[in-house]
Amino acid sequence: MEPSFQVADKTLFKRQKKNKTLYLHIGHFKTGTTALQLFLEKNRSFLALNDAEYAEFKRVHCKHSVLAFSIYKAAGVGQLMHGYAKPETPQELWSGLFDYVRSSRRSKVLVSSEEFMRMGAHPKAIDILSEVAAMGSDIDIRIIAYLRQPQAHLQSWYNQLVKMGEPVLDFDETVYGIMEEVHFDYGLALKPWIDVFGPEAVTVRPYVEGSKDSKALYADFLSALGISLPDTGVHYPKQDPNPRLSAEKMALAQMIRGANLPKPVAEWTQKRASKLLDTQDSLHIRPPITQQDIATRAEAGLQLLRSLPGNAVDVGSFWNGLTLDEDPALKEARQLTKFLLMEIHALRQRLNKTEISFEQRIEALENRLKQDLKK
Repeated sequence: MEPSFQVADKTLFKRQKKNKTLYLHIGHFKTGTTALQLFLEKNRSFLALNDAEYAEFKRVHCKHSVLAFSIYKAAGVGQLMHGYAKPETPQELWSGLFDYVRSSRRSKVLVSSEEFMRMGAHPKAIDILSEVAAMGSDIDIRIIAYLRQPQAHLQSWYNQLVKMGEPVLDFDETVYGIMEEVHFDYGLALKPWIDVFGPEAVTVRPYVEGSKDSKALYADFLSALGISLPDTGVHYPKQDPNPRLSAEKMALAQMIRGANLPKPVAEWTQKRASKLLDTQDSLHIRPPITQQDIATRAEAGLQLLRSLPGNAVDVGSFWNGLTLDEDPALKEARQLTKFLLMEIHALRQRLNKTEISFEQRIEALENRLKQDLKK
Protein backbone atom coordinates (compact mmCIF):
# COMPACT_ATOMS: atom_id res chain seq x y z
CA MET A 1 0.00 0.00 0.00
CA GLU A 2 1.31 3.41 -0.90
CA PRO A 3 1.83 5.61 2.17
CA SER A 4 -0.65 8.46 2.57
CA PHE A 5 0.52 12.04 2.34
CA GLN A 6 2.52 13.03 5.42
CA VAL A 7 3.30 16.59 6.46
CA ALA A 8 6.84 15.57 7.45
CA ASP A 9 7.52 14.34 3.89
CA LYS A 10 6.33 17.65 2.47
CA THR A 11 8.41 19.77 4.78
CA LEU A 12 11.53 17.76 3.90
CA PHE A 13 10.71 18.22 0.22
CA LYS A 14 10.32 21.95 0.77
CA ARG A 15 13.95 22.23 1.80
CA GLN A 16 14.98 21.44 -1.75
CA LYS A 17 15.93 24.30 -4.08
CA LYS A 18 12.85 25.90 -5.71
CA ASN A 19 12.62 28.44 -8.53
CA LYS A 20 9.66 30.33 -7.08
CA THR A 21 8.81 31.49 -3.55
CA LEU A 22 5.26 32.17 -2.39
CA TYR A 23 4.96 34.29 0.75
CA LEU A 24 1.74 33.90 2.73
CA HIS A 25 1.26 36.86 5.07
CA ILE A 26 -1.26 35.45 7.54
CA GLY A 27 -1.84 38.35 9.94
CA HIS A 28 -2.52 38.29 12.94
CA PHE A 29 -5.56 40.58 13.17
CA LYS A 30 -4.86 44.08 14.51
CA THR A 31 -1.16 44.00 13.66
CA GLY A 32 -1.12 46.58 10.89
CA THR A 33 -2.23 44.05 8.28
CA THR A 34 -4.54 46.43 6.43
CA ALA A 35 -1.84 49.11 6.33
CA LEU A 36 0.66 46.60 4.93
CA GLN A 37 -1.83 45.46 2.28
CA LEU A 38 -2.41 49.05 1.16
CA PHE A 39 1.34 49.66 1.13
CA LEU A 40 1.97 46.58 -1.02
CA GLU A 41 -0.75 47.47 -3.50
CA LYS A 42 0.45 51.07 -3.80
CA ASN A 43 4.04 49.97 -4.41
CA ARG A 44 3.72 47.22 -7.00
CA SER A 45 6.28 48.93 -9.27
CA PHE A 46 8.80 49.11 -6.44
CA LEU A 47 8.24 45.43 -5.68
CA ALA A 48 8.74 44.53 -9.33
CA LEU A 49 12.12 46.29 -9.32
CA ASN A 50 13.04 43.96 -6.46
CA ASP A 51 11.90 40.78 -8.24
CA ALA A 52 8.72 40.57 -6.15
CA GLU A 53 4.99 40.75 -6.89
CA TYR A 54 1.91 41.40 -4.79
CA ALA A 55 -0.36 38.88 -6.49
CA GLU A 56 -3.31 40.14 -8.50
CA PHE A 57 -4.83 36.66 -8.28
CA LYS A 58 -8.17 36.92 -6.38
CA ARG A 59 -7.07 40.16 -4.74
CA VAL A 60 -10.14 42.02 -3.49
CA HIS A 61 -9.92 45.23 -1.45
CA CYS A 62 -6.12 44.89 -1.38
CA LYS A 63 -6.19 41.40 0.19
CA HIS A 64 -6.56 37.71 -0.68
CA SER A 65 -9.13 36.60 1.88
CA VAL A 66 -10.98 34.51 -0.73
CA LEU A 67 -8.26 31.87 -0.40
CA ALA A 68 -8.97 31.50 3.32
CA PHE A 69 -12.75 31.81 3.08
CA SER A 70 -12.94 29.04 0.48
CA ILE A 71 -11.32 26.68 2.98
CA TYR A 72 -13.57 27.77 5.84
CA LYS A 73 -16.68 27.38 3.71
CA ALA A 74 -15.65 23.84 2.73
CA ALA A 75 -14.98 23.11 6.41
CA GLY A 76 -18.47 24.24 7.42
CA VAL A 77 -17.42 27.41 9.25
CA GLY A 78 -20.34 29.81 9.64
CA GLN A 79 -19.04 32.56 11.91
CA LEU A 80 -17.34 35.72 10.61
CA MET A 81 -17.73 34.71 6.97
CA HIS A 82 -19.07 38.17 6.02
CA GLY A 83 -21.52 36.79 3.49
CA TYR A 84 -18.93 34.78 1.56
CA ALA A 85 -20.72 32.50 -0.91
CA LYS A 86 -18.39 32.04 -3.89
CA PRO A 87 -18.77 28.63 -5.58
CA GLU A 88 -15.08 27.80 -6.20
CA THR A 89 -13.65 24.96 -4.15
CA PRO A 90 -10.40 25.41 -2.19
CA GLN A 91 -8.73 23.00 -4.60
CA GLU A 92 -9.74 25.14 -7.59
CA LEU A 93 -8.61 28.39 -6.00
CA TRP A 94 -5.31 27.18 -4.61
CA SER A 95 -4.47 25.33 -7.80
CA GLY A 96 -5.08 28.61 -9.62
CA LEU A 97 -2.85 30.44 -7.15
CA PHE A 98 0.02 28.00 -7.64
CA ASP A 99 -0.32 28.24 -11.43
CA TYR A 100 -0.22 32.03 -11.07
CA VAL A 101 3.01 31.80 -9.05
CA ARG A 102 4.59 29.42 -11.57
CA SER A 103 3.82 31.78 -14.46
CA SER A 104 4.83 34.98 -12.64
CA ARG A 105 7.72 36.98 -14.09
CA ARG A 106 8.99 37.47 -10.52
CA SER A 107 10.67 34.90 -8.32
CA LYS A 108 8.81 36.13 -5.21
CA VAL A 109 5.01 36.30 -5.09
CA LEU A 110 3.14 37.55 -2.04
CA VAL A 111 -0.47 37.13 -0.87
CA SER A 112 -1.91 38.56 2.32
CA SER A 113 -4.96 38.06 4.52
CA GLU A 114 -5.41 38.13 8.28
CA GLU A 115 -8.19 35.60 7.75
CA PHE A 116 -5.51 32.91 7.34
CA MET A 117 -4.79 33.20 11.05
CA ARG A 118 -8.17 31.66 11.95
CA MET A 119 -7.14 28.30 10.53
CA GLY A 120 -6.04 26.89 13.89
CA ALA A 121 -9.53 27.31 15.36
CA HIS A 122 -11.05 24.89 12.84
CA PRO A 123 -9.60 21.34 12.58
CA LYS A 124 -11.44 20.54 9.35
CA ALA A 125 -9.97 23.65 7.77
CA ILE A 126 -6.48 22.49 8.74
CA ASP A 127 -7.04 19.20 6.91
CA ILE A 128 -8.06 21.09 3.78
CA LEU A 129 -5.06 23.43 4.08
CA SER A 130 -2.77 20.39 4.20
CA GLU A 131 -4.45 18.95 1.12
CA VAL A 132 -4.26 22.08 -1.02
CA ALA A 133 -0.70 22.82 0.09
CA ALA A 134 0.45 19.52 -1.41
CA MET A 135 -0.53 20.87 -4.85
CA GLY A 136 2.22 23.49 -4.54
CA SER A 137 5.06 21.20 -3.50
CA ASP A 138 7.26 22.55 -6.30
CA ILE A 139 7.02 26.06 -4.82
CA ASP A 140 8.95 27.28 -1.78
CA ILE A 141 6.11 28.46 0.49
CA ARG A 142 7.02 30.84 3.30
CA ILE A 143 4.79 32.11 6.10
CA ILE A 144 5.01 35.60 7.64
CA ALA A 145 3.07 36.35 10.84
CA TYR A 146 2.93 39.32 13.19
CA LEU A 147 1.92 39.06 16.85
CA ARG A 148 1.28 41.72 19.46
CA GLN A 149 1.25 41.58 23.25
CA PRO A 150 -1.74 39.34 24.18
CA GLN A 151 -3.58 41.81 26.42
CA ALA A 152 -3.30 44.57 23.82
CA HIS A 153 -4.37 42.17 21.09
CA LEU A 154 -7.48 40.99 22.95
CA GLN A 155 -8.59 44.54 23.71
CA SER A 156 -7.95 45.66 20.14
CA TRP A 157 -9.79 42.69 18.62
CA TYR A 158 -12.74 43.24 20.97
CA ASN A 159 -12.82 46.87 19.84
CA GLN A 160 -12.87 45.65 16.22
CA LEU A 161 -15.73 43.22 16.86
CA VAL A 162 -17.81 46.00 18.43
CA LYS A 163 -16.97 48.33 15.52
CA MET A 164 -18.06 45.68 13.00
CA GLY A 165 -21.37 45.25 14.81
CA GLU A 166 -20.75 41.62 15.72
CA PRO A 167 -22.89 40.14 18.54
CA VAL A 168 -20.58 40.39 21.57
CA LEU A 169 -20.97 40.57 25.34
CA ASP A 170 -18.80 42.46 27.81
CA PHE A 171 -15.04 42.21 27.20
CA ASP A 172 -14.33 39.38 29.64
CA GLU A 173 -17.36 37.33 28.62
CA THR A 174 -16.50 37.78 24.94
CA VAL A 175 -12.97 36.49 25.55
CA TYR A 176 -14.25 33.57 27.65
CA GLY A 177 -16.88 32.28 25.26
CA ILE A 178 -17.12 34.10 21.91
CA MET A 179 -13.64 34.89 20.55
CA GLU A 180 -11.93 32.16 18.59
CA GLU A 181 -9.10 30.66 20.62
CA VAL A 182 -6.45 31.84 18.14
CA HIS A 183 -6.78 35.31 19.68
CA PHE A 184 -5.32 34.24 23.02
CA ASP A 185 -3.52 31.00 22.07
CA TYR A 186 -0.80 31.94 19.60
CA GLY A 187 0.46 28.36 19.64
CA LEU A 188 -2.88 27.18 18.29
CA ALA A 189 -2.85 29.97 15.68
CA LEU A 190 0.59 29.07 14.34
CA LYS A 191 0.44 25.27 14.67
CA PRO A 192 -1.26 24.55 11.29
CA TRP A 193 1.36 26.56 9.44
CA ILE A 194 4.23 24.95 11.33
CA ASP A 195 2.83 21.45 10.84
CA VAL A 196 2.05 21.84 7.14
CA PHE A 197 5.00 23.91 5.95
CA GLY A 198 7.63 23.16 8.60
CA PRO A 199 9.01 25.39 11.38
CA GLU A 200 11.84 26.62 9.14
CA ALA A 201 9.25 28.16 6.79
CA VAL A 202 7.52 30.30 9.45
CA THR A 203 8.74 33.82 10.25
CA VAL A 204 7.15 35.50 13.29
CA ARG A 205 7.68 39.19 13.98
CA PRO A 206 6.52 41.38 16.89
CA TYR A 207 4.03 44.13 16.11
CA VAL A 208 4.95 47.40 17.80
CA GLU A 209 2.21 49.95 18.47
CA GLY A 210 2.74 53.02 16.32
CA SER A 211 5.17 51.32 13.95
CA LYS A 212 2.89 52.14 10.99
CA ASP A 213 3.33 55.85 11.63
CA SER A 214 7.09 55.57 12.02
CA LYS A 215 7.29 53.40 8.85
CA ALA A 216 9.15 50.77 10.87
CA LEU A 217 6.45 48.20 10.13
CA TYR A 218 6.95 48.50 6.38
CA ALA A 219 10.73 48.26 6.69
CA ASP A 220 10.44 45.21 8.93
CA PHE A 221 8.01 43.46 6.60
CA LEU A 222 10.10 44.07 3.49
CA SER A 223 13.16 42.74 5.29
CA ALA A 224 11.39 39.37 5.54
CA LEU A 225 11.34 39.39 1.72
CA GLY A 226 15.01 40.34 1.54
CA ILE A 227 14.14 43.89 0.43
CA SER A 228 15.33 47.15 1.99
CA LEU A 229 12.94 50.08 2.43
CA PRO A 230 14.34 53.08 0.53
CA ASP A 231 14.26 56.62 1.89
CA THR A 232 12.28 57.80 -1.14
CA GLY A 233 10.31 56.37 -4.03
CA VAL A 234 7.60 54.48 -2.15
CA HIS A 235 4.07 55.49 -1.17
CA TYR A 236 2.50 55.12 2.27
CA PRO A 237 -1.16 55.01 3.37
CA LYS A 238 -2.27 58.57 4.08
CA GLN A 239 -4.05 57.64 7.31
CA ASP A 240 -4.78 54.66 9.51
CA PRO A 241 -6.98 52.46 7.27
CA ASN A 242 -8.56 50.66 10.22
CA PRO A 243 -8.66 53.01 13.24
CA ARG A 244 -10.02 51.70 16.53
CA LEU A 245 -13.04 53.20 18.24
CA SER A 246 -12.33 55.83 20.87
CA ALA A 247 -13.20 54.95 24.47
CA GLU A 248 -16.36 57.08 24.28
CA LYS A 249 -17.56 55.59 20.98
CA MET A 250 -16.69 52.13 22.25
CA ALA A 251 -18.85 52.59 25.37
CA LEU A 252 -21.80 53.83 23.32
CA ALA A 253 -21.40 51.07 20.77
CA GLN A 254 -21.40 48.42 23.51
CA MET A 255 -24.63 49.79 24.95
CA ILE A 256 -26.29 50.02 21.54
CA ARG A 257 -25.29 46.48 20.57
CA GLY A 258 -26.34 45.21 24.00
CA ALA A 259 -29.87 46.51 23.43
CA ASN A 260 -30.47 43.73 20.85
CA LEU A 261 -31.69 46.19 18.23
CA PRO A 262 -32.17 44.96 14.66
CA LYS A 263 -28.87 45.34 12.82
CA PRO A 264 -30.00 48.21 10.51
CA VAL A 265 -31.40 50.10 13.51
CA ALA A 266 -28.22 49.46 15.52
CA GLU A 267 -26.05 50.73 12.64
CA TRP A 268 -28.17 53.85 12.18
CA THR A 269 -28.13 54.51 15.92
CA GLN A 270 -24.37 54.01 16.05
CA LYS A 271 -23.86 56.57 13.28
CA ARG A 272 -25.95 59.11 15.20
CA ALA A 273 -24.01 58.41 18.38
CA SER A 274 -20.68 58.83 16.57
CA LYS A 275 -21.90 62.09 15.07
CA LEU A 276 -22.72 63.36 18.55
CA LEU A 277 -19.21 62.59 19.79
CA ASP A 278 -17.58 64.06 16.67
CA THR A 279 -19.57 67.25 17.23
CA GLN A 280 -18.23 67.44 20.77
CA ASP A 281 -14.68 66.99 19.51
CA SER A 282 -15.17 69.92 17.13
CA LEU A 283 -15.76 72.21 20.13
CA HIS A 284 -12.07 72.07 21.10
CA ILE A 285 -10.51 75.50 20.67
CA ARG A 286 -6.97 74.09 20.79
CA PRO A 287 -5.31 70.67 20.51
CA PRO A 288 -5.94 68.69 23.72
CA ILE A 289 -3.04 68.35 26.16
CA THR A 290 -2.45 65.90 28.97
CA GLN A 291 -3.34 66.20 32.63
CA GLN A 292 0.37 66.22 33.49
CA ASP A 293 1.00 69.17 31.16
CA ILE A 294 -1.86 71.13 32.71
CA ALA A 295 -0.70 70.36 36.27
CA THR A 296 2.90 71.36 35.47
CA ARG A 297 1.86 74.65 33.92
CA ALA A 298 -0.62 75.44 36.71
CA GLU A 299 2.02 74.87 39.38
CA ALA A 300 4.61 76.93 37.48
CA GLY A 301 2.11 79.77 37.23
CA LEU A 302 1.59 79.73 40.99
CA GLN A 303 5.30 79.65 41.65
CA LEU A 304 5.59 82.86 39.62
CA LEU A 305 3.54 84.59 42.31
CA ARG A 306 6.44 84.29 44.75
CA SER A 307 8.34 86.91 42.76
CA LEU A 308 5.54 89.48 42.89
CA PRO A 309 5.89 92.13 45.67
CA GLY A 310 2.13 92.50 45.91
CA ASN A 311 1.35 88.78 46.16
CA ALA A 312 -0.83 87.81 49.13
CA VAL A 313 -1.25 84.13 48.20
CA ASP A 314 0.50 81.48 50.31
CA VAL A 315 1.72 79.42 47.38
CA GLY A 316 2.81 76.50 49.56
CA SER A 317 -0.65 75.91 51.02
CA PHE A 318 -2.50 77.06 47.91
CA TRP A 319 -1.16 74.31 45.65
CA ASN A 320 -2.36 70.79 46.31
CA GLY A 321 -2.07 69.36 42.79
CA LEU A 322 -4.74 68.75 40.17
CA THR A 323 -6.90 65.71 39.53
CA LEU A 324 -8.73 66.20 36.24
CA ASP A 325 -9.59 62.70 35.05
CA GLU A 326 -13.22 61.88 35.77
CA ASP A 327 -14.61 58.52 36.78
CA PRO A 328 -15.02 56.65 33.44
CA ALA A 329 -18.38 55.27 34.60
CA LEU A 330 -19.70 58.79 35.19
CA LYS A 331 -18.43 59.94 31.80
CA GLU A 332 -20.10 57.00 30.10
CA ALA A 333 -23.36 57.65 31.95
CA ARG A 334 -23.30 61.32 30.93
CA GLN A 335 -22.56 60.47 27.31
CA LEU A 336 -25.39 57.97 27.27
CA THR A 337 -27.77 60.50 28.85
CA LYS A 338 -26.85 63.08 26.20
CA PHE A 339 -27.47 60.57 23.46
CA LEU A 340 -30.80 59.44 24.91
CA LEU A 341 -31.97 63.03 25.24
CA MET A 342 -30.98 63.64 21.61
CA GLU A 343 -32.90 60.55 20.51
CA ILE A 344 -35.95 61.55 22.56
CA HIS A 345 -35.85 64.99 20.96
CA ALA A 346 -35.57 63.45 17.48
CA LEU A 347 -38.50 61.14 18.24
CA ARG A 348 -40.59 64.05 19.54
CA GLN A 349 -39.90 66.02 16.37
CA ARG A 350 -40.89 63.05 14.23
CA LEU A 351 -44.10 62.50 16.20
CA ASN A 352 -44.94 66.21 15.95
CA LYS A 353 -44.48 66.10 12.16
CA THR A 354 -46.61 62.97 11.98
CA GLU A 355 -49.32 64.55 14.13
CA ILE A 356 -49.39 67.70 12.01
CA SER A 357 -49.60 65.58 8.87
CA PHE A 358 -52.51 63.59 10.29
CA GLU A 359 -54.29 66.77 11.36
CA GLN A 360 -53.87 68.25 7.88
CA ARG A 361 -55.18 65.09 6.23
CA ILE A 362 -58.16 64.90 8.59
CA GLU A 363 -58.93 68.58 7.99
CA ALA A 364 -58.77 68.02 4.23
CA LEU A 365 -61.11 65.02 4.50
CA GLU A 366 -63.55 67.00 6.65
CA ASN A 367 -63.60 69.89 4.16
CA ARG A 368 -64.19 67.48 1.29
CA LEU A 369 -67.03 65.82 3.23
CA LYS A 370 -68.64 69.20 3.91
CA GLN A 371 -68.44 70.06 0.24
CA ASP A 372 -69.99 66.73 -0.72
CA LEU A 373 -72.84 67.24 1.74
CA LYS A 374 -73.60 70.67 0.29
CA LYS A 375 -74.00 69.11 -3.12
